[in-house]
Amino acid sequence: MTDSDRTEFAKALALLWSAFPQAKPLETATAGAYWLALKDLSLEAVRSAAVLAMQQQTFVPSIAELRKLAGVHTPEQRAAMAWEFLRGIHYRMTWELRGREVAFDDPVLTATVANLGGLHRVDTSGHEPWARKEFDRLYTLYSAGTVPMRILLVEGSLPSDAPKNIPVCLVATRFPWAKSRQECLPPPRVWARPKLPFEENQK
Repeated sequence: MTDSDRTEFAKALALLWSAFPQAKPLETATAGAYWLALKDLSLEAVRSAAVLAMQQQTFVPSIAELRKLAGVHTPEQRAAMAWEFLRGIHYRMTWELRGREVAFDDPVLTATVANLGGLHRVDTSGHEPWARKEFDRLYTLYSAGTVPMRILLVEGSLPSDAPKNIPVCLVATRFPWAKSRQECLPPPRVWARPKLPFEENQK
């Protein structure tokens, strides 16, 4: 949700509260806390969760209960879904999008893939177990907000003849937590994984 949805969110929250007569009056501070904790969801998801709560709950649902009713996934669950998505599109996308920067409608997946060196360097074959572990580790860190998503996306040393502006292809995952196009496109610059120490010595 964005700030423009706050009025509709307040209406949905007030309607939810009115369905539980025994509840204390909805205070401004409480409404603010619900907004802060739920604004990463879509307005439709919040409304659906509120309806389910009115149908299934005896007491006013907590924020955590509303998120569960909205179908919110844990960072670990998101990582597993993102990995399976990559496995499904990896071979085709690797060749079709070679030479282009890829952004997903899941910004966390975009950050994870970029930090692993790009789509063509993510091994989803299963032959390298460490690849899955590293993907899960980074995706979970980014998804949980433990690490800012751009902290590890450092611009590397690019050849002097490298193109300055690489075309960006936005790939739709259609995950429940997918963002709009405006929220997904990476900044207009090339992100590259810095060379590791042992790579610096390779010719």
